[in-house]
Amino acid sequence: MAIIAHGINFLDLAGAEALADEARRRRQAGGGLYLIGVKDTVQEQLAESGALKAIGAAANLFDSKTEAIADIYARLDAMYAVTARREFSANARRCVPSNTTVHPLIPAGVQP
Repeated sequence: MAIIAHGINFLDLAGAEALADEARRRRQAGGGLYLIGVKDTVQEQLAESGALKAIGAAANLFDSKTEAIADIYARLDAMYAVTARREFSANARRCVPSNTTVHPLIPAGVQP
C-alpha cells in the first residue's frame, strides 16, 4: 500500500502506531507500506514513536511517486521471479519419475 503523505503535517502517537500496525500486516501478507513525500517533521514524529522502524525506515520512504513506483516494481519483479523459479522446479520434479536420472546438459526429449 502506498500513501501519498505530502499533505500530512502532524502525526500523533496513535496515528504513528496505526501506520506501524498496517506496515506489519502488509509485510506478513507479503507486501509493504510505502510512504511518499513525507515531511521532515512527520518523519521525525515517526522516528520518535518507533513507527519508522516498523514501516521499514528509508527503504519504504520515497520523495516522489515515480521513485516509489520504480522501486516497488523492481521488488515485485524480484519476488515473482523467485516464486516462478520455485514453482518451475517443483513442477519439473513431479514430471520426472523418481527412479530416473536427469542430466542437466542433455535436452529433455533426448534424455536416456
